[in-house]
Amino acid sequence: MGPPAVPGRGNNSSSSSSGHAVQVNMPAETPQISSSSVKSARELLAQSAQEIVQELNNKRAQDSQMMADFKAGLDLHVSVSSGC
Repeated sequence: MGPPAVPGRGNNSSSSSSGHAVQVNMPAETPQISSSSVKSARELLAQSAQEIVQELNNKRAQDSQMMADFKAGLDLHVSVSSGC
């Protein structure tokens, strides 16, 4: 069996499928997070997401231009090859 529970620590125990006790240590108190920290984290996350979206849009525009250039080059090559 696992170590004994420590009083006042919010410890919980349960048994596993093998019949042995499993010790789970849970914090006695949940840490408090200020609303300004949550807002800052949310703003940072939103800014990071916006930057990722912008990078994807830039790459998509580059890909579209590259495909247009490729198509124009291919059309030119086909027209020269066919003698038109």
